Amino acid sequence: MNKNLGLFKEELTLPLYGEGYRSEERVRAALQRLKKQNFLSDFLKARPKDDKAGIDFWLVVPGEFKYLEMPLQVKSSEYCQIQHKNSHPKIPSVAVGHIKFKSVLKKLKKIISRYKSNVILHL
Repeated sequence: MNKNLGLFKEELTLPLYGEGYRSEERVRAALQRLKKQNFLSDFLKARPKDDKAGIDFWLVVPGEFKYLEMPLQVKSSEYCQIQHKNSHPKIPSVAVGHIKFKSVLKKLKKIISRYKSNVILHL
């Protein structure tokens, strides 16, 4: 009976990982769109070392006189985002969950715009 319970627990954790991956892929698509619109110069997926530090992507944002390197954390729920905000308050984050793609773009634009003014948002 314990063996079955163990398998059941593992099955419960798999969708959580899958949801995080899907959220990051949605944000990647949104970042590509923002890059095409010249709202963003470039972006790249963070290294595993950075991921452990609370960073999923590095964004290159055009500033007034120079480019800014901006970290970004992606969360699949607002609950997880609150945990991130408490442990990494200086790293902006976006919670995408099940919102529309247009809303993801809107959140990212706001986070990036405010970051240029040294304001950290968790939307």
